[in-house]
Amino acid sequence: MALDELTRNIEQEAKAEASRLGKEASSESSAIIENAKKLADALKKKRKEEAEVEVDNKKRDVASALEIESNEILSSAREESVDRHLPQLNAIIKKKFSAKESEIIKNALKRFSDIMPLDNAIVKIDKSNAKLVKANAKIENASITGVVITSSDGKVKADATIESLMDSNLDAIRRILSKELGK
Repeated sequence: MALDELTRNIEQEAKAEASRLGKEASSESSAIIENAKKLADALKKKRKEEAEVEVDNKKRDVASALEIESNEILSSAREESVDRHLPQLNAIIKKKFSAKESEIIKNALKRFSDIMPLDNAIVKIDKSNAKLVKANAKIENASITGVVITSSDGKVKADATIESLMDSNLDAIRRILSKELGK
């Protein structure tokens, strides 16, 4: 009988130990499963955030590209508008220049003569304004609005023509016209 009782005791202890080990294993597997779920949830959350960031970045990229394209279109349209209106503005400037042409010519001749004598200088001028040249200069008739004065050796040149005025101020004129058209 002692052997049966010993066997039963060993069996009971083995069952108890197996039950304890089963509970421990179940508890550990539950903890592992719980940790795996937490890691999976954290990974899902991180991937979702990364996807949202990527979507936001793509939205910003698209918005930036659209803004750049829009600015290029507006700039191109503004340039075309400036190009269309520039001749009108040139005509206005030429009209105002022509109204003061004799004064401009006199001032150019005076400034040049302050630097060097006009004698022997070459003066390109429209023949209707040639009478404004009071010095012994070589007058060349030219169909221009304004005057071009060159020293006899060609080293000094003063250009007071509407063309030089427009050329030297073209960028400023374009900016002003662009601003005005942009309003």
